[in-house]
Formats: sequence, structure tokens, C-alpha cells
Amino acid sequence: MDKNKVFLGIDPGKTGAMVLYSDVGGILGFYDYTNMVFLNERIRGWHEEYTNILGVIEQVHAFPGQGVTGMFNFGANYGFWQGVLLGNGIPYFIVSPQRWQGEMLDKADGKNTKERSLVMARRLFPEQSDLFKRKKDNGRSDAVLIAVHMSRMYCSQPKTKRMM
Repeated sequence: MDKNKVFLGIDPGKTGAMVLYSDVGGILGFYDYTNMVFLNERIRGWHEEYTNILGVIEQVHAFPGQGVTGMFNFGANYGFWQGVLLGNGIPYFIVSPQRWQGEMLDKADGKNTKERSLVMARRLFPEQSDLFKRKKDNGRSDAVLIAVHMSRMYCSQPKTKRMM
């Protein structure tokens, strides 16, 4: 597995998640964002097992009407994820929601992006659709679709022009 790039997709929201994905192995692991200590341990363990990990974090920003505390916490989560990756020696990229959603989501799959994300994740990974069966699993579905998006972007680059 080391010879193949492994992608760590991250949805940094309050109820976000991270998913480890490979074109060869599919979904290799996931973690719902519940505890910072366990999250770091999980990333460290994955990095020991798969040394060729490339992280990709969804770019986040404040929304109008979002409270000051909510904006602060949102930004803190975003910075925390970056720090954990850097602290574990994992290079990463940042991708805007518009970019990955434009490639990965189908407007016919639902009314909002969270709904469409769940539908697409179930479609791409039918053998693991239980990971995406609940509404609150949209952090997982976003994370895996972010990873798949980066995999497609990375693998479509000529070898001399690859991002990493």
C-alpha cells in the first residue's frame, strides 16, 4: 500500500470527520470529530501504517448571521486540524467547498449539499453505505468526497506537474 498515495479528507466543522481513502483500498478508516486527543492518536496510527498520506482540508469561513462564538470555534477547529497534520508530518492542501462539491455532487440528488453528499457517498461506496445512513453522517460523507476529489485531482496531473 505504501507505493500508492493515500488521501486523508477532512471536514473541519463542529460535527466534522476525517476519512482515509485510497484508490486501491477504498475507505481505509474514518473518525468522527469528537475528541481532539483520540483524533491525534488516530492520525498518528494511520501515518505509521500508511507513510504516503496527503491531507486535504475543506476551506471554511464565517457565514453572515453566525454568532461570534460560533465563528471563533469554527476557526479554532479549522486551525486545529491543520496543526494536527503539521505536527504529524503530513503535507496537506486546502480545497474550497465549491471546488469539490462542483465535481462530486449531483444537484438531482437532493435539496441541499449535505443531502447530496450523503447520497453520493452511498452511491460511490455501496458496500460501506452504513457509514452514511444517518443525516448526522454528513461529516463522513463530505470527508470521503473531499478525499476522492483530491485523489482525482492528484492522479490526473502529469507526473512532473503533480502537486506533491
